[in-house]
Amino acid sequence: MDQDFFKLGVQAANAGDYQKAQAYFIRVVQANPNFEMGWLYLGHCLEDPAKRVECYKRVLRLNPSNQEAQRSLSALTQPSYPQQPYQDVYERQPSPPARSVDQARQTPPVQAAKPQKRPSSTVGWILGSIAGLVVCVGVVCFAVSQMPPATPAPPTATPVPTQSLPALDAAILPAPVTSTGAGKVCLGFWRRGAACLDDKGWQMYSVENSELPDDLVTAGVICPDGRLAIAHAKGVSLVRDGQWEHIPQLAEGYGMTRDLACDRDGRLWAAHHKGVSRYVNGAWQTYDIGMLAGSEVTDGYVSKNFAAPDGKIWAQTLRSVAMFADEKWTVFQMGQGLHKDPSALTLDATGRAWVWFDDGAAFYDNGSWKQFQSPVAPVPPESISLDARGWLWMGSFDRGVAVFNGSTWSSYSKGTQSLSSDKVEELTTDSLGRVWVATSYGLSVFDGTQWQTYRMDNSDLMDSRVTFVSVERDGPFLLPPIDKPKASIIGWLGFQNGDPLAQKRIEICAEQPVLENFGSTPCDGQPFHVVAQTDAQGFFAFVDVPPGYYWVSAETNNGWVALIDDLGSNKQILIKPGEQYDMGELVFVNK
Repeated sequence: MDQDFFKLGVQAANAGDYQKAQAYFIRVVQANPNFEMGWLYLGHCLEDPAKRVECYKRVLRLNPSNQEAQRSLSALTQPSYPQQPYQDVYERQPSPPARSVDQARQTPPVQAAKPQKRPSSTVGWILGSIAGLVVCVGVVCFAVSQMPPATPAPPTATPVPTQSLPALDAAILPAPVTSTGAGKVCLGFWRRGAACLDDKGWQMYSVENSELPDDLVTAGVICPDGRLAIAHAKGVSLVRDGQWEHIPQLAEGYGMTRDLACDRDGRLWAAHHKGVSRYVNGAWQTYDIGMLAGSEVTDGYVSKNFAAPDGKIWAQTLRSVAMFADEKWTVFQMGQGLHKDPSALTLDATGRAWVWFDDGAAFYDNGSWKQFQSPVAPVPPESISLDARGWLWMGSFDRGVAVFNGSTWSSYSKGTQSLSSDKVEELTTDSLGRVWVATSYGLSVFDGTQWQTYRMDNSDLMDSRVTFVSVERDGPFLLPPIDKPKASIIGWLGFQNGDPLAQKRIEICAEQPVLENFGSTPCDGQPFHVVAQTDAQGFFAFVDVPPGYYWVSAETNNGWVALIDDLGSNKQILIKPGEQYDMGELVFVNK
């Protein structure tokens, strides 16, 4: 359970930032759909009565005796709230012989094989409920402000009033840096492995073509000696020039690595759910969260860690920034070196630590923090970086990126046609002045003048969802986009008795669809989505589809459902350049 986001949500609400609180509570229920208090607090945070009702119903499904949810639901609607029946999702059957797009509308359906009935409808419901709430942005959160804090009180030392801080301006931001020479960029892909681009071209690392033990990649970093460190489901692997080293998983209970750092001596540092671990002398040495965030904090996780050129290690927790030097940690938090809880952490080109608050920044210099106030940023930061000019960049969870040039803020998003997705996974910069933004639908690069986004349909990326980006020195020369040929998709939609589903919509999209509380379709508002319709015989066809991985959902007589795999999880299909992809029969168990 991601208690860290829950605490951040309550803290944001207590501070009066209700929009940020809503975003955090959404992250909580995304991470754990069975977290009762996450749904309750999110219900308090939403303005739309229908969506609030759904949250309270979710609470009562998890705990029928929750009196607060009962009172809130009764005040809104006064109805009973029986369990709703869930329909069975459809499953892919063995594909028939390939058909052309024209033939797909003429050939009768092949008799469907009897599918196995899976308990996947509940999964589809949960995914739909969570994702549907994500689209509710810009609403007012009002009840959360009355909730008690979910975390212990901060230190009793009096924080520095924001009004007394000097202004953050161009004179305070770091001095510009010069080019340090060509390097490489390395990217991670959630379930596809990793890849690096340098002057030799792309090097791909996956289970199929390398020694990488697992394709589920969570974090990565380029070490000072040029090795790429990749955190995956089975541990951490390092590679350079085809030479691999494999490091075992963290101890049980620590979860997967959330961030990696590689110090000047080549030692790895892994940020995770319980704290930070250092790999030394063939074993992981762990510093638990209490050492990095004060003894009163016993849970949460470390979101970022960095290795500075001077040997210091920096880590960010829910409420603190911690520095490791001379084999000990020094903790900075509100009332103890910082005037507020930090929102994000980074290092500048000289290795100096910077933190961002909700209304300003600070950098560490000669044993103390120099703190400054700033105009409020237009996006809540998930990651920050300082570019070669010294400008401060921010990447957000679902609102694109923003940059502060020392006097004003500028924003870039899908709406400004700068990014192909507003969901930023990670952001970094290089010494050439470029900004690299890993998003859920492509890698977007800003060269100081214009943006260029690379995806599977216009480059050699292994996937369009990029989970991490790490750049060495200037980074590489970027290859121009590729004009890849479009593809087509055909298939049939119906029931196991052979009856077709006629005049129903079927949709493909680049990001996971929502199956409840959506717009006109489950993929409405996504960076890329296409809708087709079945004919009288149940056949459908998509044409001019860019190559890539896609989620699939279909309309039935009782609503929308998602394509699932053999394990009952939502499934993606891979569409290759110029191919005609036959999905075969998509069969429903029940009408």
